[in-house]
Amino acid sequence: MKQIHKIIPIILTTVPLKTYAHVKYIANQSESTQYGGFDLKTILSPISEPKNIALLIIGALTLYLI
Repeated sequence: MKQIHKIIPIILTTVPLKTYAHVKYIANQSESTQYGGFDLKTILSPISEPKNIALLIIGALTLYLI
């Protein structure tokens, strides 16, 4: 039972980040192919926004504190 309490913060931190990043990546990918181009910005955009960086830091701190 104690291990479930360790996993819950990780799930609450990573699931929204993964979902948001995936949706953002799909949107950027479709926009990129619409204009006939592909660049590195499309791949890096899900993790380059400040909101996502904050979630990554919170997730890393959660893992460190467990």
